[in-house]
Formats: sequence, structure tokens, C-alpha cells
Amino acid sequence: MSWINRTIFHVAGMLFASAVALSATAEDRFSGDVRVAGTLSAREVRVANETVATEKTLEKLHKEILAEVVSEISSKLKFRSNTAEMRTFADQITKSVVANIGNSSKALDNLRRELDASKKSAASQVKELHRTVATLQSEQQAAERELASVKREIAEIRRELSRRR
Repeated sequence: MSWINRTIFHVAGMLFASAVALSATAEDRFSGDVRVAGTLSAREVRVANETVATEKTLEKLHKEILAEVVSEISSKLKFRSNTAEMRTFADQITKSVVANIGNSSKALDNLRRELDASKKSAASQVKELHRTVATLQSEQQAAERELASVKREIAEIRRELSRRR
């Protein structure tokens, strides 16, 4: 195997390893998002689920692209004899794969930012709901005390009326 063939297979292997690492990192990042859905609104849950689905789709695409690259390189090596032509071919494939991975990473970063913003919004909404619940509970307790006071006054008035009769 010539040095060019080894170089091409080495580059393809590195690209495959980077895609696997990228998918593992993304899986680690998103594995816990859906479990906290109890504190998120329906929109935030939907965004989290879509993010996870998009991540899995991108992971699948990365694997397919890299498998196709390795397959294409293997088939081209059988038919190409010109060293310069092989280098150009390997460079084109490498640039294409790197561009696809870069675009996928940018899309994932945008989704991550949107999910983080949704989480922050949900957290502030939950805090506001807790404050509202606490306020309503204190108002309910005050109303219950007022009702008890009114009931006592009514009982006193009834006793007074029954004494006068």
C-alpha cells in the first residue's frame, strides 16, 4: 500500500473518529433534557424533543457520509493510478466532509442556544408561578380568617336575637 493510500485511509479514519466523538458529545449533552420536562411548558418540551431528534438525525448523517467517503475512496483507489489525481480526489472529499460537519455543528449550536433560552424562560415562568401560588395561598388564608370572623359575629348576633325573644 503506497503512502497516498495510507494517508487517504488515515484521513478517512480520523473523520470517522471525529464524527463518532461529536455524536457521543451531543448524546451526553441532550440525554437529560427530556427528563426535566415536568418543569417545562409544552413548547420547551417540543423544542427539547426536536433538538434530540435533530441531533440523532445529524449523527446518522455523519455516519452515512463517512461510510460513503470510505467506500468511495476504496472504490476510487482501485481505478486511479495517477497520484496527483488521487490527491485532488482525497482533498475534495475531505473538504466536503469537513464542510458538512461544520454546517451540522453550527445548526446544533443554534438549537442548543434556543433550548438554553427556552430552559431559562421556563425557569423564570416556574419561579413566577411559585410566587403567584404563594400569594394566592396567603390571600386564601386571609379570606378564611375573615370568614371565620364573620361566622363568629353571625353566631353572636343569633345568640343575641335568641336572648331577646
